[in-house]
This record gives sequence, structure tokens and C-alpha cells, in this order.
Amino acid sequence: MPAVVQDPSASFDPIAEQGKSWSDYRRVLKRRRALLATVFLALFAVAVVVAVALPPVYRSTATILIKEQEIPQEFVRSTVTSFADERIQVISQQVMTRSTLLELVDRYGLYGSARQRETSEEILDRMRRDIKLTPISAEVTDRRTGSPVKSTIAFSLSYDSEIAANAQKIANELTTLYLNENVKNRQQKAAETTSFLDEELSRVSEHISELEKQLSTFKLRNQGRLPELNIANQVGSERTSADIQRLERDITFLEERRMALQSQLADTKPTTPVLGNGGVLLDPEDRLKALQLQLTSLSGIYSDDHPDVKRLRREVASLKVETGLQDDATERETKLLELQSQLSLLRQKYSDDHPDVVQLKRAFAAIDKAVRSGVDGPQGRADNIRRARKPDNPVYIALKSQIETSIAQIQSMRSERDELKSKLAMLDVRVSQTPEVEREYLELARDLDSSRARFRDLRDKQMQAQVAEQLERGRKAERFTLIEPPVFPEKPFRPNRAAILLMGLVFALAGGVAAAALREAVDQTVHSALDVQKTHTWRLDAFSSGDGGPVAVVEAQQLYLMRNWPVDLVDIAQAAINSVAPSALFDAVQQATQWPRVHIVFNHVGADGSMVRALLAHAAQGLDGIVVAATGNGTVSTELESALLQAQEAGVRVLRATRCANGRVLPTAGDALPDSRGLSPVKARVALLLELLAQRHNPAT
Repeated sequence: MPAVVQDPSASFDPIAEQGKSWSDYRRVLKRRRALLATVFLALFAVAVVVAVALPPVYRSTATILIKEQEIPQEFVRSTVTSFADERIQVISQQVMTRSTLLELVDRYGLYGSARQRETSEEILDRMRRDIKLTPISAEVTDRRTGSPVKSTIAFSLSYDSEIAANAQKIANELTTLYLNENVKNRQQKAAETTSFLDEELSRVSEHISELEKQLSTFKLRNQGRLPELNIANQVGSERTSADIQRLERDITFLEERRMALQSQLADTKPTTPVLGNGGVLLDPEDRLKALQLQLTSLSGIYSDDHPDVKRLRREVASLKVETGLQDDATERETKLLELQSQLSLLRQKYSDDHPDVVQLKRAFAAIDKAVRSGVDGPQGRADNIRRARKPDNPVYIALKSQIETSIAQIQSMRSERDELKSKLAMLDVRVSQTPEVEREYLELARDLDSSRARFRDLRDKQMQAQVAEQLERGRKAERFTLIEPPVFPEKPFRPNRAAILLMGLVFALAGGVAAAALREAVDQTVHSALDVQKTHTWRLDAFSSGDGGPVAVVEAQQLYLMRNWPVDLVDIAQAAINSVAPSALFDAVQQATQWPRVHIVFNHVGADGSMVRALLAHAAQGLDGIVVAATGNGTVSTELESALLQAQEAGVRVLRATRCANGRVLPTAGDALPDSRGLSPVKARVALLLELLAQRHNPAT
């Protein structure tokens, strides 16, 4: 921008920053009126072209009401329970299919010119954009909560076209598709629900039948161990135990009674005593003894052939046989009874495998065999039986009968006891197995009860679904009703040319003002080459002069000094620039062979001067100057300073600058290395390069 530069040598007091007034803004607009007018006219011209060039677009709209179910929901509930918004979106996806839209495009010849240069997918995208569906919501009362909620009660369906007749036709087609698709979807969903429930009901019924079979088989396999019989088994076990104890007591009583009767039997003669000489009752043994004495007396008097001797011998022989057989049978039967009694007592204490029981059973079997077969063999036993005299003592016979009755009762009670013990063992096994059986039984029972409950629930739902299906078929459920059909559009829906022009006017004016403000807001500060440095990568105010601040500022096409010009550096830079002005020097610069070689070396921890010595070692390639970026106020390590002094003695120009962003190296007396006079390391390199270049082409400089 042109500016009137004041005298650089004059001093200047900065102007205090004041808030801008409306007059200031007016001056800015007046100053930038040319830019404002140009931008305004350009933008408004674009708006006019757009308003005139846009083709007219006609819109035909239909309004569809979502009518509630005619029959109260307390009596019949539809199986279509989705929200209206959701159903509308589903129907939209079904209507907006590729086949449906392309069929409409072909039938009515839509987008005639565009179809020649665009693909089918692009045409479909254009048509979908031209179709507009807008829900109409209202606050209704929620029947479940009684609170007001926003609900979709209707929706509008429209189509935009550059031809008015096509707009109405397509809107009618779309409205018909939406209405028919809604009815179709609701009936289909109701039928699918009924079919699903039928299949599920059949499946559950088969499952119930299978569970019933499993449960029946389980009951047969575990008969008597079922949970419902557990109490009965426990009661039966207790009763059986009591019966066993009662039988034990009865058996013990009968054993004791039998033993008492056996004692009485042992003291009782089996036969009735006979009346002997002297009127004394003699039993067979006493008679035998008496006859034997008489036979002995007669044998001493008579011979063996004497009739009395023979008679006595026959009677003695007969009594011997009689008494011998009677004694044998009685003793053996008595022994058998004793052994049987002992065996019964041992069985109460021990098992049948006990040695004492086995031995007693063997003795009992041997005596029983001898009683049955006879000691002298079958023939002698038969003769003895024929010759034996049966017991005829009533007391003996009664005692023996009581003993036999007691034995029979004992055997019967023992048999009953054994059966009861077997029953008790069976009942105990059933009671012990009941928990395991109960677990499996209850699992089957629960599955069966759950399946039956599921079956009843499905059966109820099936009946409801069948009624709901009839509700949908009779079109008594919620449905779409056309309340406002599409009409022929008499005037275009868009563009609104007046609105476009008005908006263009507003934007054009705003754009002009914005352009003027932007141009005014550009950074117009003037910085010294000595102090300026870039502080940002892309901002407009990317430059700063550090602590010193800018030298001047341009305001209203006037240059206002903020501080004095740096005259000394200006003269030096100007002399360097003047020295390279000749065209011959620029030719040499373009050949890239005449520039002095100046390097920057940094001071840091561990800087040992190896970089400087390496540069000196390759001095054959040329080394004209070194700028050291020192730390702080020009501090350089001892090793680095030694290497720099060595380079300086070799004819290399050395300058000392600081790495700090602000401030300069303050020189002191006796500095071996000259400072850069406030220039940064990069600026000092450029200044040194220009100075060396000037000296090379004009040594007198």
C-alpha cells in the first residue's frame, strides 16, 4: 500500500490506542468503497443469474391420515404393534425399490433429457431426492401411562417435477403404492403371526407327548420310589419294623413255651402203664425187667423147651423190640426238637453262614435222616415200625401235639418275619433312592408343566392371532386413509426468485463489507530488519520485532513512527545492495559460483570445536565466514572458542550471535570474537555473506 514516510531521523511519540467510533467505520467503508462496490456487484450479479437460470419445479402433495382401529383394543388387539414411524419407514423402503421407481420412470418418461447423459443409478438418486415424505405429529394421551406424548398421526407424500402434470401423476402413484403396501404388510404380518403360532403350537404339543411318554416310562421303571410315595414308604417301613419286633417277641415267647413243653415231655412216658403182679402199674421197661427175672428163674428150673420158658422168651423178645424201638424214636424226636430250638436261637443272633449254625444244621440233618430211614436200614426200620407200639399216654400225646403246634407257629412266624425283613429292606432302599429319583422326576415334571403352560399360552395367543387376522382382513384395524389427494400444481414450488434476489442482495452487501473489513484487518505494521523475525507459520500477523516492537504502523494511508529508524544498519545494508547492483554480478550469482561460503556453528553442551576444525580441514572447497550461535550473552565453550580463534587467524571472518529469540549480544572491551550487532544467527549469516560479496567485487568498500 502507498504510504507517506516521515523523516526517519525524527522522533515519534506513540499514539494511545482509542476505541473506534461509527465515524471510524464510515471512514473505513468510504476508503474501501471501491472494493466494497466491486464485491457487492459481483455477488448480486451471481444471485440474479441464479434466480433467472433456475428452472421451475412443481410439487404435488397428498396427505395420508393414520386412522385408529375401529374396534376397541380392549376386545381385540392387532398383531401389528410397531410404531407408525417405523411402519412408514419400512413401507418407504419397499416402495423406493429400484424396480418400482424405474417402472414409474419408464411409464411416464421422467427425466427425459437427463436419461441420455446419466446412468440408471443417478436417475434413481434424483427421483428419490424428488420424493418427499414428511411426518405430521401431535400430542396424544398415552393409554398406558395417561401422560401426553408426541405421536405421528399423519404424513404428507409429495413429488417434485419440472412438469406439473408429472408431479400430480407420480404423487398419485406413490400414494396408491403406500396405501396398498400398508394393507398388504399388515395382512401378511398377521397371517405370518398366525402361521408361526400354529407351527409352534404343534411343536409344543409333540414335545408334551414325548415328555408324557418319558414320565410314564420313568414311573414304571421306578415304581414304588416316586416322590409322592416317599411318605407311604416311610410309614410302611416304620410299620414293618414294628411288625418285625412284634413277631420277634412272639417267636421268643413260643420258643420259651416249646422248651417248657419239651421239658414236660421228657418227664412223661409215651405209653400207658400196665397193671402188674401185686396190683402195681408197670411200664414196658419194668415189665421187661420183671419178665427177664422170671425167665431167669424158670430157666434154672426148666429146660429151654418148656412151654413157660418159651412163652417168657417170646414176651421178653417182644418187649425188647417194643422198648428198643420206642426209646429210639422218642429220643431221636426229642433230640430233633432240641436241635431245632437251638437252631432257632442261633439264627436270631447269627447268620446262616456262622460256624455254629452250620454245625447245628448238619447235626439236625443227620438225626432227621436217621429218624426217616432207620438205624438198621430200610428193612429193619420197617419191621421196627410194624412191631413198635405207638404212644398211648394222653398227656404225652397232648404235650407232643402242643410242641408240634408251637414249632409250626414258630416256623410260620419266622417265615412271616423273613418276608417282613425283605419288605423292610425294599422299603429302605426305596426311601434311600427317593432323592435321586425325585430329582429326575421333578425335572421331567417341571418340563412337562412348563410345556403345558406354554401350550396353554400359545393356544390363547393363537386364538387372539386368528381374531387379529380377521380384523386385518376386514380392514377394521389401524390403517392409512387418504384425506387430501394430490392436486394439479398451478404454480411452481421453487425457485422463489424474489427470495433468491433478496438473499443475494443481503449476501452481496455482507460480502462487500467483509472484504473491506478483511482488507483493513491485514497487518500493516512496519518492522526493522534488525529485529523482525517470523513467529507463526500461517497467521497474517506472523512477524514480530521482539522487545523493541515495530518501527512504524500504517494507518489511513499514513506512516506513523513508533520509534526511531536504525540508521546505521540501514546504511550498511544499502551499501551492500548497491555493490551487487551491476548486471554482471547478477550473472555471476545465477551461475552459483561467486557466492561466499558462510556456515553457522552452534554452541551447546559438549561443543569441542570439532565442527570448526572439520570446516578448516576442507578449506580447499572454500571457507569465507563462520557465524557462531552462542548461548545467552554470546557465551562460547573454551574448546569452541579456541577453534574459532584458529579459524579467524586463518583469515575466516567470524561473527558471534545469540540463540535467544529476543535481545542482542552486549559487546565488552577485549572481545576476541566480534558480535553481530543485534542480528540473529541467520540474519548475521546473510549480512556477512553480502558484506563478503561486496568486498570481493569492490575491495575498496
